[in-house]
Amino acid sequence: NALKVFKKVLNESPAEFAWRAKYQLGWCYYQLNQPNEAVAEFRDFLKSYPRSEVSADVLFWLGQFFYNQEKHDQAKPYFDALIKDFPHSELTDDAYYWLGVSIYQDKQSGGALRYWEKIVEDYPQSNFLPDALLRIGQVLWEEGKKDESTGKFREVIRKFPNTRWEKDAYYNLGQKLKESGKLTDAIDSIRRSLGESKDEYEAEKQFLIAECYEDLMRDEEAIAEYLKVGYLFPSAVSWSARAQLRAASIFEKLKKWEDA
Repeated sequence: NALKVFKKVLNESPAEFAWRAKYQLGWCYYQLNQPNEAVAEFRDFLKSYPRSEVSADVLFWLGQFFYNQEKHDQAKPYFDALIKDFPHSELTDDAYYWLGVSIYQDKQSGGALRYWEKIVEDYPQSNFLPDALLRIGQVLWEEGKKDESTGKFREVIRKFPNTRWEKDAYYNLGQKLKESGKLTDAIDSIRRSLGESKDEYEAEKQFLIAECYEDLMRDEEAIAEYLKVGYLFPSAVSWSARAQLRAASIFEKLKKWEDA
């Protein structure tokens, strides 16, 4: 019924009402689980009303739609158009972030970096600032700029205490410290990243803590940390199994056959 109403308004109303009907028509198709029709309607909307007060929203929706479909090449032009045509929109910083992610997903990390850096430079109040800093840190590490990379993670820890971003920053930092052979510091950082969830992600963190102790040749502590994976995260079956095998291997090395 809504589709019929909006189509009628679109065909019979003056322009100041027609664009609103066309916009709502796109949303109706989407809510009716007809995404292809919604995309076609929104694309046509942009051709007819490229500078309307909701055109930025439509551009962002189309970008997100194609990004979620993993069609990054189709997503990028919409985010880019939003940035260029609506530089003062409330969605512009969002578009910078997702354009960077789309480019990164296409293995163009250097190109992605400048869009995330734009958020840091020009949108200090953006909700995407901590995510942008985390992604910048990751790219800098991939480029071999290790001190700059860890500096970004520490910046997130400093600026966003007691948040999920702080936890993510501690974990990223811990992983990098582990890769650098700074195992004691890595243990401390990864411990600080642990949350209250009992999912695979948290089980992975606990596993890495145990792995650090094993690399330090602190076998008894490594065994204890590996065994924690199973009883702290029982639903994380794959990590629990891997941890038990590693613990058994250490027991064998210590010739504790029954424990193994």
